Amino acid sequence: MRRQNAELLPISKAKASLTVVDANQSQQISKIRKEKGEDVALAMLMVLISEVLKYVKHDSNHWTADVIGDCAEMLLETYWHMKIDEFTLCFKRGIKGDYGIIYDKIAYTDLSSWLNQYDADKVREMRRIDQRQVSEATKLENETVIESYRQYYKAFEERKANKEKLEAEAKQENNVRSAKSLVKAMDIKQLKAFRERMKDKGSEVLAVIDEQLNQTE
Repeated sequence: MRRQNAELLPISKAKASLTVVDANQSQQISKIRKEKGEDVALAMLMVLISEVLKYVKHDSNHWTADVIGDCAEMLLETYWHMKIDEFTLCFKRGIKGDYGIIYDKIAYTDLSSWLNQYDADKVREMRRIDQRQVSEATKLENETVIESYRQYYKAFEERKANKEKLEAEAKQENNVRSAKSLVKAMDIKQLKAFRERMKDKGSEVLAVIDEQLNQTE
C-alpha cells in the first residue's frame, strides 16, 4: 500500500523523459493561485515539499505541517513565475543530487538553491534548444536558396543551349545561301576546290555544291 500511494505523488510519477520544455508547458503557479485559489496552489507546493522530505535526510521535528506550509508560502511568493511541473522537475533533479549533495539535513535554503539553479539551467537549456531550431531553420533556408540557384543555373544552361542551337542553325542557313550564290559562277575545277574547303560546313552546304557539280558536268 505504501508503494502504491507513493506512485500517486507528483515527483514519484514524473516520467524520466520529463524535460525543461515539457515542464515549461504546464500551468504557472501564480495562474493556479489566481484561477483556483491560493489554498490550491499552496497545497500543490506542500505536496511537493512533503515528497522531497521522503527522499532526503531531514529533521522531522523541524519539518512540521506548519513549517511546510510556511515554506510553500515563501516559494509561492518568490517563485510565482515558475510552472508547477518545473517545481516537480527541479525537486526531482535535486533529490537525484544534480544540484549537489546535501550532507546535513535539508532546509528551506536548499529548496531555494535548487530552484535558483533550475532557473539558470532552464535559460541555458532553452537557449540551446533555440539555437538548434535556428540552426535547422538556417539549414533549411540555405538548402532552399541553393536549390533556387540550381534551378536558375539549369534554366540558364537550357537558354544558353537553345540560343547556341538557334545561332548554329542560322549560321548553317547563311552558309547554304552563300554557297548557292557562289557556285553558280564556278567551273568544275573551282567547284571541286570549293567543296574541299567547305567539308566542315555541313552536309547541306556540300549538297548544294554537289548539285551544281552534277549540273555543270
